[in-house]
Amino acid sequence: MAARARVLQAVLLLVVAVVSVLPSRPVLADEVEEVEDVDAVAAPPVAPCPPDTGPLGVFGKLHPAMVHLPIAWVFLVFLLDVLTFLVGKAEYARFGLVTLGLAVASAIPAMASGLVRGEVLETQASMEPLIEAHETTMFVMVGVLSLAFVVRVLRRDHLVGWSRWVYLGLMAAAVGLVGYGGHLGGRIVFGPDHLPF
Repeated sequence: MAARARVLQAVLLLVVAVVSVLPSRPVLADEVEEVEDVDAVAAPPVAPCPPDTGPLGVFGKLHPAMVHLPIAWVFLVFLLDVLTFLVGKAEYARFGLVTLGLAVASAIPAMASGLVRGEVLETQASMEPLIEAHETTMFVMVGVLSLAFVVRVLRRDHLVGWSRWVYLGLMAAAVGLVGYGGHLGGRIVFGPDHLPF
């Protein structure tokens, strides 16, 4: 019963956090100022990417396709862990361990292809800080995810008490990091104004 209360508290806190960032009221049409003149501004010239052909170039170009598996696995593992440890569905524990292994295994080629692609994109000076932030976030995420996997394997049958909370904390951090890292990746692909928060 206490675990269900904690889950309910966590969901309630999440709802409060989401509601607190929503606008307090809609913007009315008469509150919008009219714009009379808009001057066209030319975009700054963008340096062309160097050619990235060959097997390594193709591998780097596969990065956008490769990242979806580890992202999905991380979120699925977290959902299975919530069902296993907080709601008491112990039959999901085995699936959580296998899915966590798949998340770590699929993150490695996704990270490698991103490093290859990043080398090409970093030739554009304006992209370099964003790419570095994305790479760093995802390196940390893979490290946290790998550490969670080690904890899960070593404490497989005894993931109770403090080790359960350490493990769940690592998984929550991995979910947050993969979400933020994915957001940075979206800004690389769709531009720095993509979801500007």
